[in-house]
Amino acid sequence: MKRITLKIQMMLLVIGLLLVAIVISAGFTLSRMNSIEAEIKTVIDSHIPLNELIMNIYTHKLEKAIWFERALHSVAAMNEGDKEAAAKFARAQATFTRMADLINDEIANGKEMARAAIDGPHNDASQRALGTEVLTHLEVIEQKHVEYNGHVATLLEEIARGTVEDFEDTIEAIEAEEDRLHHELEIFLQNNEQRATASLLHIRYAEETVILLMRSITVFSLVFGIAISVLLMIAGFRKPIIVEMDGVGGLFRGHTWGNSHKRNKF
Repeated sequence: MKRITLKIQMMLLVIGLLLVAIVISAGFTLSRMNSIEAEIKTVIDSHIPLNELIMNIYTHKLEKAIWFERALHSVAAMNEGDKEAAAKFARAQATFTRMADLINDEIANGKEMARAAIDGPHNDASQRALGTEVLTHLEVIEQKHVEYNGHVATLLEEIARGTVEDFEDTIEAIEAEEDRLHHELEIFLQNNEQRATASLLHIRYAEETVILLMRSITVFSLVFGIAISVLLMIAGFRKPIIVEMDGVGGLFRGHTWGNSHKRNKF
């Protein structure tokens, strides 16, 4: 019968502990890396497209306001007898309408993105919550844009037909609607930037956590392994690694190295 000495058992225990530390480190690292991957995917698939969408709507809204101002300047020029003012007014009106249709399409695309985030079978709770928030905000923006666009289009049509002369009060109301729409777009853009920033900070924190854990486990494994190895070396291997025992009497057949050495001298 053979048995393993206590020192070998200690060595196996040390190896087992180091293996457990490696497995825990690998499992935690994989878990954190999956979380980081999900965050990066959210930023790439949601925050960046939304930010581009909002910026496009914001830019086209400003362009539309510029064309509305040009249409009003054309009206003033027509009153002064400018022969080219009518053509400029028609161009401004057509461009305003085209920009309005473009914004409507962009809002519709944004709502489709939001619904995809809500109804996606593989999306988590955070993605569904983001989709719900985006959809609600886009619906508010869409309503304000419809109101603003409808009043401007009506005013331009009445000016083109010559059925309105004094429209200063209407312009003030339209400008107030434009300011509200502008405010909603700013809030939408700020919220999305804050979400993107929070996601990036979370990714950075998770990455730093993984790096710190890997460094800690590496240092612990090295220090622990070296310390145990030094202790074993100081203690010395004075007994055989495996001791053979008598199957009947249970007596040791092996001897310590020191005794064997003395016996060989005689």
